[in-house]
Amino acid sequence: MTEFLSWLTALLVVTSVIVKIVTANLLTRAREELAKLLAELRKQNAACETVVEQRQAVEDNLELFERRLEEDTELRDQLEIDLEACEAAHRKHLEELGYDPDEDIDPETITPDGDHADREPAGKLGQPDALGVDTSIAILPPTVGDSDKSFLPDTVTTELLALGVQVVDRSTVNQRLAESGMDLRHVLAPEEYYRLHELAGVDAVAIINSRMMGSGIGTATCRLIHFPS
Repeated sequence: MTEFLSWLTALLVVTSVIVKIVTANLLTRAREELAKLLAELRKQNAACETVVEQRQAVEDNLELFERRLEEDTELRDQLEIDLEACEAAHRKHLEELGYDPDEDIDPETITPDGDHADREPAGKLGQPDALGVDTSIAILPPTVGDSDKSFLPDTVTTELLALGVQVVDRSTVNQRLAESGMDLRHVLAPEEYYRLHELAGVDAVAIINSRMMGSGIGTATCRLIHFPS
């Protein structure tokens, strides 16, 4: 019996040692696997962050390209409008010179009075009355409340004042109109321009219509009305 107990005790000791060794080995392998998994997780997290950053960069680039496309489309539309206006002005100029705008004309044959080799001149344009040295003139935009429209008229006013021309500036025109209970909004229409002569005391008015393009002036037109004539 004693011998049996001794063998049983020895067996239990050996079994305990084996279990400890196996357990330690399993724990070591588990730690190694866990370390590998954590390293792989960090790698995947880094890859995900890179993908997120790249996606954000792509979205930013896409937004930039869409904004540029929109700006280019607006610019193209504006250029088409300007082109149509230039073509209309060119046709009108040819008609005033006595040419058929639909006819293929050699530009070298065009003369100021409309003569060219194969047709008679349509007639000279009448010369407008010259403005006298004492003529007072106002330089105005076609509308009020638009700073872009007012930039060129105000600049021209400043330049003419420096040259000694009798220019009535916009603020003075407004003040004179206000004394009669009106303002520029009431007179900046072709059928109302005459009121500037009556209420603002100017002999002539130049209506300058300009369009800003980028940081400069893209196009500009000027209409001069001499009230006495």
